[in-house]
Amino acid sequence: MVRYKMLKKIDAHMHYNSARPALLQRAQSEGFSLLSINTEVPFFPSITEQEKIVLDQQANKDHRLAHVTTFSTEKWEKPAWQEEVLEQIKEGMANGAVGVKVWKNIGMSLQDEKGNFVMIDHPSFDPLFQYCEQQEIPVLGHLGEPKNCWLPLEEMTVKSDREYFAEYPEYHMHKHPEYPTYEQQIEARDNRLKKRASCILSGTPG
Repeated sequence: MVRYKMLKKIDAHMHYNSARPALLQRAQSEGFSLLSINTEVPFFPSITEQEKIVLDQQANKDHRLAHVTTFSTEKWEKPAWQEEVLEQIKEGMANGAVGVKVWKNIGMSLQDEKGNFVMIDHPSFDPLFQYCEQQEIPVLGHLGEPKNCWLPLEEMTVKSDREYFAEYPEYHMHKHPEYPTYEQQIEARDNRLKKRASCILSGTPG
């Protein structure tokens, strides 16, 4: 039987948001490689700081830490936003990122000037996805939430979800019909994928 520490193990979804090396050292001692996913979460360090933390940890030649970059939606409606985001993605990849992350703020908090929720299939994101496709960059998506988020507490299928949304009703979408529905989240995701499929069928780049 292969010994535990000899097995190659990967934690494929974590957020290395601390400058302290203890977690990385423990992962190395246990035979783990880590994938840190930079994300535009309001209570995380800034995107720039997240990248810096990871790069500083990777400066250790013995590291087993890879990362996924992301981009800011802060200036989404500004004329130069797409160009700035493309530069963010290019810089992140040049710094060794292995992919790009899109988060649930697209579809659940980002709004246009009229108060409409901006979904992942919005045309403003087309150039970003086209670039990632042309460069063969993997894209990770956290879009919406599990379906339980839109169900009454008594209909949820997971105990931890019932407990979480009971404690944080502001995130319980069943109580907030003004937000996009679960079905709308799925539809937007599917529309984004269809854009890729239609480009393949027409012979044009993604």
